[in-house]
Amino acid sequence: MPVITPGNRTNIATGTAGATTTTTATTGNVTNPAGTTGNTGATTPTPPLPPVTVQSGVPIQLVKHEVLVSATPAEVARAEAALTAYSPVVVSRHQRQGHKAPDGSWPGCFLTTEQKPIPGGMELFVYSAHPVKNDSVKTQLQLKVQIEIGGRTTQQYITLEPQTAVVPNPTGCTGGFIGIQRFTIMEKDINAYLAANAPQAKGLRLVPGADIMVTQTWPTGHKWGGENRDGTVKFEMTGAAATGSQVSTSAGGEWVQDLAVPYDASLIAKYPALNVPNGAYQSHIEQESKARMPLSRAKAMFETLRIMSEPKNPAEVQQQQALMTKIVGDPAKWKLTPLHEFHKKDAAGNILYDKNGFPETKVFKDLCCDNENRDLANNRFLVRWRTVDGTAQGTDTLNIKLWEPTPLDRNGLPKVKPGNVNNRLETGSPMARGTSTNSAAQEALFADKKQPLNPINRMREMVPTLRIEEPGNDASQLRPSMQIVARRYKFDLANDTGFSVEKSLDVVIGLALDREGLPLRVDDNGKPDPNGKCYAISAFGNFEGELNHLNLQGTSTGTANAALWGRNAVGTPTAVASNVAVAQNGGQLGGGQEQWLAGLPATSKVSGTARIHSHTDMTDPRSKEGAEYKGFVDEEIRFQEGLLGRIGDANGAMPTEQKSAMASMLCGLIPMTAGQKQLFAEELAISAKLRKALPAVMDGPMQQAMTNYRAQETAIRARQQQLETAAKTNRTNTESYAKNALDQAEQRAKNDEAAAAAQAEPQRSQTLAAVQQRRTQAQAQYAQQMNAAALAYDTAANNARTQAETQLEAQRAAVREVAINVLQGVNALDYV
Repeated sequence: MPVITPGNRTNIATGTAGATTTTTATTGNVTNPAGTTGNTGATTPTPPLPPVTVQSGVPIQLVKHEVLVSATPAEVARAEAALTAYSPVVVSRHQRQGHKAPDGSWPGCFLTTEQKPIPGGMELFVYSAHPVKNDSVKTQLQLKVQIEIGGRTTQQYITLEPQTAVVPNPTGCTGGFIGIQRFTIMEKDINAYLAANAPQAKGLRLVPGADIMVTQTWPTGHKWGGENRDGTVKFEMTGAAATGSQVSTSAGGEWVQDLAVPYDASLIAKYPALNVPNGAYQSHIEQESKARMPLSRAKAMFETLRIMSEPKNPAEVQQQQALMTKIVGDPAKWKLTPLHEFHKKDAAGNILYDKNGFPETKVFKDLCCDNENRDLANNRFLVRWRTVDGTAQGTDTLNIKLWEPTPLDRNGLPKVKPGNVNNRLETGSPMARGTSTNSAAQEALFADKKQPLNPINRMREMVPTLRIEEPGNDASQLRPSMQIVARRYKFDLANDTGFSVEKSLDVVIGLALDREGLPLRVDDNGKPDPNGKCYAISAFGNFEGELNHLNLQGTSTGTANAALWGRNAVGTPTAVASNVAVAQNGGQLGGGQEQWLAGLPATSKVSGTARIHSHTDMTDPRSKEGAEYKGFVDEEIRFQEGLLGRIGDANGAMPTEQKSAMASMLCGLIPMTAGQKQLFAEELAISAKLRKALPAVMDGPMQQAMTNYRAQETAIRARQQQLETAAKTNRTNTESYAKNALDQAEQRAKNDEAAAAAQAEPQRSQTLAAVQQRRTQAQAQYAQQMNAAALAYDTAANNARTQAETQLEAQRAAVREVAINVLQGVNALDYV
């Protein structure tokens, strides 16, 4: 999932004196020579790479790249503080990382950045977290630009620093497994290069506010950085800092695939739930493939993936080569790697396996919300709060997902697309811990139809008739509706050009929730029944592929990237999206970045103001014009047909639904067509088995949990009643006091009027006028006191109800957690 820059980093205020550094004197796209893949000790620098030259023989150095192999204590402390502050955001968004362990290690790999404006340029510090000592990492620096071809603007990238492999965290680093790299980016150096190679594009120059991205790749294939994973910073210089987020919240602005809008002070003041470190509204257009994976085929499919990724013996090595050749092509150019970070391990670090031979996984637990009529599931929308078993979480993050519309065929089945690939709009909004169980905090934001950063508005924009979070309409309120518990067996498929796709074989259980957000009771046939002995539950499998968001258009790695630069390389360059776009405009495919720059239109410019995504971006042709998208579709076709069968055949790789909608269909909560019932007959049968078997393992824990809940509910409602009664008593007393005051004032007025009858004019008229004025004032004061009493009562009563609902939802969450704990021990494969 997923999403994206969390706001501007705090500028560095201190220098870096005293650091021992390794300097890379080049930025050409070449790999490190043998023996220079990184630092081998705390104070031994790696020999610099030879300068890259153009035909004139003049060395090119666009940026200065230093690896601080022996940073000062202050520098290490700053890096550690930045990573520690960032990790809660990472956890809530991607569920892979956590805080630093006592031994100095991190559960996963990620990076964060800080910048320091200097005269004429900027120092960019890249802090990376590593799970092991002496962990190598490849770092790349790029400038984002906008290229206009034939009236259409596409998003492309210029390489400023090629992928350079270093070891940034040698054993002697006092801060644990932390990497510190520093880039010095000077305006005159970059602009001299651009002016020399793209003189026709006057707007293609580095200016304050331009987007610079850093991307890192670890040996496992894991990537972090770029636009989607917080590697983007705004270029700054002393006296000319970047201003604002440069993101438009209205129409207009550049089209981008990934963006973020940092929460500002006024937004946080209005919606306190958004008060989180580095908080930002994040959104992106992603490409994802979802294919039906019958659970009866899961074991064989997983075994095939295991052999393709980790063969155990020579015979399996031969199988691996044959499978890779059949499915993706040349096995020398492709690699399938299991993502072990999702697997449970024993104290010695060994992966644990279940009785089916699958690794024990960290279960994904998605709480999906909907209104009473389940209109979101019917429209294939998703509102989700995610947690992952065994993973720390610093915030509650809401994900909103919209799917590219998929029409049904004449048999009532989704029309098949090549590779079952769809575009999807995903937003991510990190919120304060506890927001997921605080309906009042959610409603404050969700009900605001005019707030651009309200993610619910993306759904309203796509379906204007959608009734959700409407004031006074209880049926429209978002409430927990489906609990997803998924075992996800993830792999990374990567090509030697850097192209990569995340694969996920998912075994999913969906537990439907009733109007209270508690497990929905049904009878033996699955029909809702408050006294039913069964639970509304479903089981199914998915095979998903997601295009890695760090496959940046116009870039690749290794030999192909060197060819794109045209330096120290031979052979045919890779025809990536940028070159293809230039070729379509009449230019020639060059052998290097300089040739590509020379062929760019004069209207090309650095990236500026972006705009918030709308649902129309899912169908925008620009999202499908890149070579990476076409490569993703081709790869998905080959992979799915190689493992599941022909795409579109009933027994092959049929398209499927997003998990909440699929679970709702199988539980009978949203309609299924006759074609869907036939297609998903196996899933319906397995779900029925699980539905009837589940009470045997769930009833005991659930009965105790429900007993506790009802007791808490009684106490909470009693407290609510006490508060409301006290508020009503206060209102009654205040109103009585006000009425007595008004009556007394009226009696005095009548007495004064009677006395005035004996007075002569003009004194009598003056007295009566004064009496009327006092009467009017008394009546106004009375009305004011009555209104204040009513307002105080309403406020107190609403607070009592809100407090009660928040407390009850927390209690319901505890009940759901009991159910989740039971379901984590239930494997749907056992019911096949």
